[in-house]
Amino acid sequence: MNSPYLIPGNVQAPASYQPSPSRSGSPRFLKVFLSLWLIAGLVLAIWRIGLGHAKPADIVAAAPKMPSVAIGSEDLIHHVTDVSAKVDVSATRLHRAEDQISRTMSALDRNYLPLERQRLETALSSTESARRNLEQTRQELDLILSSLKEKNQ
Repeated sequence: MNSPYLIPGNVQAPASYQPSPSRSGSPRFLKVFLSLWLIAGLVLAIWRIGLGHAKPADIVAAAPKMPSVAIGSEDLIHHVTDVSAKVDVSATRLHRAEDQISRTMSALDRNYLPLERQRLETALSSTESARRNLEQTRQELDLILSSLKEKNQ
């Protein structure tokens, strides 16, 4: 009575195990095929990795040198002037961003949001650093522009 599916009054002799009818060659063929497939994949992966590291250095043809174009000093002066104007516009935008951050920080103080205030203080210090870098770049551009104008005269 070890089996819960047997009726308590009917005692039958234990049945012998009979395997289900199936094709005996199919599982063996499938196992062999999958094994060969995996081995072929491993060999291909090792071959690719081995060749990837052992490739001799390809001879790279030297890139043709671009002919140097003589840019006139007038063109350089106009270009540097345009770049200087763009730097001025960027400095103005950074100053506006600093003002907006300062106004927002006072609102955060009223609403008791210290973490956001700390993040804005970090952003403010970053914009101040960027503004200082822009000012230095503008000074260097002005120096280049003045030297170009001296050469041109």
